[in-house]
Amino acid sequence: MTSRFHHRKNTHHGDRSKAKPNVLAWILAAFIVGVMAAAVNMTSNYVWVWSCVALLTMFVAWMIARRSQYQRQILYCGLGACVAFAVGLAEAKYTMTNALRDRLQTPQTVSAVVRVIGMSDGVDENWRQVVERVDEVAGLPKRWLLYPKFAVNAEQRRPIANLHAGELWQVTVKLAPPHGIASPAAFDQELWLLTEHIGATGSLESAVLVNANAGGWRVLLDHVDRFRNDLRDHIAALDSPARAVLLGLLTGDRALIDPDVRQLYQQAGISHLMAISGPHVVFAALMVTWFIQKLLNLTPLIYLRIPRKFILLPIVMLVVLSYALLAGWGVPAQRTVLMVGISIALTLFGRQWSTFLILLIALATSLLIDPLAIYQSGLWLSFVATTILVSLVRQPLPVGTPIQRAIQVVKQLFKLQTAMFVLLIPVTLAFFHQIPLFSIVVNLIAIPLIGLLVVPLGLIALMVWPIWTGLADAIWILAAWLLEQLHGLLLKLPLMIFYDALTPVMLIGLSIAVLIWLVPRGSFSRVLIIPCLLPSVFALMGAKPLFGYVHDAPVRVQVLDVGQGLAVFIQTANHAILYDAGAKKAEAREGMGERVVLPALSAADVFHLDKMMISHADYEHSGGAMAVLSRLMVDSLMSSKSLLNVKTEPCTSGQHWQWDGVDFDVLAPSYVCVNS
Repeated sequence: MTSRFHHRKNTHHGDRSKAKPNVLAWILAAFIVGVMAAAVNMTSNYVWVWSCVALLTMFVAWMIARRSQYQRQILYCGLGACVAFAVGLAEAKYTMTNALRDRLQTPQTVSAVVRVIGMSDGVDENWRQVVERVDEVAGLPKRWLLYPKFAVNAEQRRPIANLHAGELWQVTVKLAPPHGIASPAAFDQELWLLTEHIGATGSLESAVLVNANAGGWRVLLDHVDRFRNDLRDHIAALDSPARAVLLGLLTGDRALIDPDVRQLYQQAGISHLMAISGPHVVFAALMVTWFIQKLLNLTPLIYLRIPRKFILLPIVMLVVLSYALLAGWGVPAQRTVLMVGISIALTLFGRQWSTFLILLIALATSLLIDPLAIYQSGLWLSFVATTILVSLVRQPLPVGTPIQRAIQVVKQLFKLQTAMFVLLIPVTLAFFHQIPLFSIVVNLIAIPLIGLLVVPLGLIALMVWPIWTGLADAIWILAAWLLEQLHGLLLKLPLMIFYDALTPVMLIGLSIAVLIWLVPRGSFSRVLIIPCLLPSVFALMGAKPLFGYVHDAPVRVQVLDVGQGLAVFIQTANHAILYDAGAKKAEAREGMGERVVLPALSAADVFHLDKMMISHADYEHSGGAMAVLSRLMVDSLMSSKSLLNVKTEPCTSGQHWQWDGVDFDVLAPSYVCVNS
């Protein structure tokens, strides 16, 4: 009795000094930290810092081991963590160096045989296609992103050839080095091209089909992409305004979605629902498995020969893998495949690991396959959201009457959505610089509607489509009708967005606060969250006083990178003016107003303009004005001509005003144009 009691006392969870360390978890975490260290580019000049960190880790492990009965395991943790950190660091640096080396340096026109990779990311004038060159050519990167040939209007700007996955084409392309927009908070296309291993962009001048089926190891992926392309063409022909969103929910293909709908989903905070993640994939697997199980139950004697789990679990894995491929094999889908695969393997072999360890294995495997995925927002959102769900979803099943159970479920969903909203703030601000303030309420409506009705209907129609096209179309139209009702509701809500840009100190502080909140109670005092939040609180107080804007200089002039065109943002202590708003063609879906001007103003915490001046009516200068006027409050619009059917004040030479001690003088034009 005494020995048994002594054993229980030594193995109690509260005795942390006697807790057995998980060597594998420490090694995986160290590998992930090594990849992150390479991603922030802190290793080239600070090798000695990381060497000291490694030595300190080993020393701490040795000191703890002296006082613990698990000395060998703790020493293994320290040594394994150092080695894993070095491996992650080296692999990530090697991959990043090769990716940077495999980029075009100077523009040139080339003719080569290329293989089409995947689907076109966009249609018509927004068409763009990834290709890989077949033959080795010195000085040329392996993978290119092709656009339609430049034309004056959208009717002429169309792809000159219908490229499909797996085809070989002889093409003539005007290639250019990868480049992006160098403006605050704008989408970093150059970084995106790097993460996709694309070394050049170019306009497709001519194309001749060489081989309709290139073969090779990508044949299976080519067939999947062609099926996805056929599905896109079929759903695009449906008579429903919401067909593009329905396609995005089914396969993650957003090529048909209008920018206004994208903006609506961003403002509502439900863009994540169009990412094919765990619930989509697992739900599809459960539907297929349930159907197959019902068929197998007709001959139950089969279970006497083969245990049920050895029949059904491989089917689940096969469906999960197939649907992840259909969804484009994005990071959320990869995470689901890895986690489901590990869980199924453990079940088949009678083992049991913690969910956090499985999550660590999935994350480390994703980064081992492609360390550049560390720069993708999808990886962070997917794994952080899953970690939060694993940490919070520990509620017992609801009990009581049906009404009481329903109330308990709603309360739990509200608490979960609130926690997800708060804890995902660091990741959301770091990548998107905005937070939809109504996302908690909207998600309580959208998640049940889309998750329990739209997605199941869409998946059922997808399974029926190869057999009975008419029935599949009817089900898809019903699902799209439900989406139309959701869109109508969203348009009636007063959706608001909070914009801000995080500094590194703010991001680190918020991330540590989230970690302290997620770890088991008692590991750290939650009072430590307060100092972690102080950088963000002080920044908000300093950046957003009760009146006006704050910066050190009497005037701040920022020329935004809008390509061909102009947009200049000027601030004084208490006023702001925008001179020109970038380009947008009449037929284009988006312009520089949406892509550059508004994000830059948001990053500067400016949501109100005292003036906006448009130099002249050319689309390269006035094209983005409407986007700014629709999103921000503008006191005065000035131009030499009437614009956009909006009240426009004449702008003439000789006009003068003073803001906060700064003089503004209008030098031209010298004539007055009366508004029509």
